[in-house]
Amino acid sequence: MNNPGELAFEAHRWMERGQWQRARDALRRGLEQAPEDLDLLYARARLDFLSESSIALDSVEDVLAIAPEHVGARLLRARIHAEQGRHAEAESGLLELLRTAPQDSELLCHYAFLLLRAGQLVKARALASEAARSAPEDLMVLSTLALLDLAEGRKPRDMGALGKMLDLYPEAESTLRTLAYTLAERMQLGAAREAAALLVRRNPSDAGVVRLAAHIAYLSHWSMRPLYPVLRWGWAGSFGLYGGFIALITLGRGVLPPPLLFAVSLLWLGFAVYSWIYPPILKRLRFPELR
Repeated sequence: MNNPGELAFEAHRWMERGQWQRARDALRRGLEQAPEDLDLLYARARLDFLSESSIALDSVEDVLAIAPEHVGARLLRARIHAEQGRHAEAESGLLELLRTAPQDSELLCHYAFLLLRAGQLVKARALASEAARSAPEDLMVLSTLALLDLAEGRKPRDMGALGKMLDLYPEAESTLRTLAYTLAERMQLGAAREAAALLVRRNPSDAGVVRLAAHIAYLSHWSMRPLYPVLRWGWAGSFGLYGGFIALITLGRGVLPPPLLFAVSLLWLGFAVYSWIYPPILKRLRFPELR
């Protein structure tokens, strides 16, 4: 029979692989043997946080009830508060931890990320730079710097932290894919194309990468520019466009000259036909990777 320490280690290992149920099974076996084992309780709290369980904060409090100074549990509590939008409590918890370990790069990065979410980019950059001085090649430090570069509007080719992260941690390429997807969703298509081009250069035979690059090229094609509101805001953009046309035609009756009202009606009809028919035709003829 595995002892509680071994089962806690096994659970953490499954968590690193995203295997939540297997991690939970290991913890269940361990907690049946030792229901108050601190390592097992902390592993359960971490699992509840990573799997976005609604009881994550309760699990953290179970750890702190036994060990009020447990650093891992205190950090988890601050991160949960941040996820819940309780920024003041998250900041207070992180500052308490930093008082005892002011040079800890992980704590500095978590605090920088909290400030980044609050829009305090200057303070966040200062904290991330401080973390980089003590751990210049740490994955979390480089990820935080890359996120700050993105928030400050830098293009992928100018994001030194991103390039360094990919060189040191090839497995972190998923971060670059996420970046490309995020930029495309925001319709920051120039930066998205650069991120996709970097991915293609690194993995030219990866079908997923090629498809992503083709999708971004499709969105940024010059003939798709009239559809920007629809691509950027989805149904809201579509309703806004068509609602605006209909309102203009309705309010223009009796006010606009008939030839102008007729021209507006034709423009609305032409745009409707274009938006329904043209995108799939462009995709089929110009971007076969997206079929």
